[in-house]
Amino acid sequence: MTNNDNGQVVTLTKKARRKIRWGLTAIIVCSVLIGLTAGVFVTYKIVSKPAKRPQKFSLHNYLQHAELVWSDEFDGDALDEGKWTVQKGENGEPLPRRGGYWTEDAVSVSDGKLTIKTYRGADGNFYTGAVQTDEKYESKYGYYEARCKLPKAYGIWSAFWLMPGGGLMETENPDSAVAGAEIDVFESPAYPYDLVQQAIHVGGYGNNHRSAINLKWLVTSYGNVYDEFHTYGVFWSEDIYIFYVDGQEVWKTSMNENVSKVAEYLILSVEVHILFGRSR
Repeated sequence: MTNNDNGQVVTLTKKARRKIRWGLTAIIVCSVLIGLTAGVFVTYKIVSKPAKRPQKFSLHNYLQHAELVWSDEFDGDALDEGKWTVQKGENGEPLPRRGGYWTEDAVSVSDGKLTIKTYRGADGNFYTGAVQTDEKYESKYGYYEARCKLPKAYGIWSAFWLMPGGGLMETENPDSAVAGAEIDVFESPAYPYDLVQQAIHVGGYGNNHRSAINLKWLVTSYGNVYDEFHTYGVFWSEDIYIFYVDGQEVWKTSMNENVSKVAEYLILSVEVHILFGRSR
């Protein structure tokens, strides 16, 4: 696995080749029934210079200066465990999670796709899954992108997000420059509505928890999110987060100048949760 602190770029797809010119890092993740299907995942990070946002920031121009040097094209018949870890409990047992369990059985790779399925077991419980790069790949600042087709079912909450090592459960520190942040590049909690949301969470999940959430959610102008692939991304610099859908800016926030300044790892996950829909 490559360390992006040396000005490298990460990709998970053969089609997403870029070139590095001045110390940028890029990550690209690829494909994720019911399930989450992810197509491409990219991260670009400035190393030789601070990743400050120019007054007139152009994502297109930014991406012209990056080369993808780490890739996973999901072209085998199993997840590359050198890059990813499947979330599960001790001894491989299902891991309790909101609305059900994360289990290794829910994650598969075939036909160039990573699939995270959701199903109801014989015991009546819901099972789904998650993959993450904790202790295998972490990055600070850059552009992160995943091309996904979202689960088409009531009560299914899929997400692409970043977390600092150790997570936020054990912290009460509201200073994300020190403790990091949960960066939700997209969440899809509202089937059958053709919507996604973005969010930032800091200060742990207790009394000091603070968040900023994009409540506009609407992505219908980009096409159906359940039957078509769409690209969800975030540009993260030392002073701002800028979120994108299919290359178009949809939201930005500085969390009142409280941007994460610690390296974070990547997560693709599915959970069972009742919000606008209903689990069945």
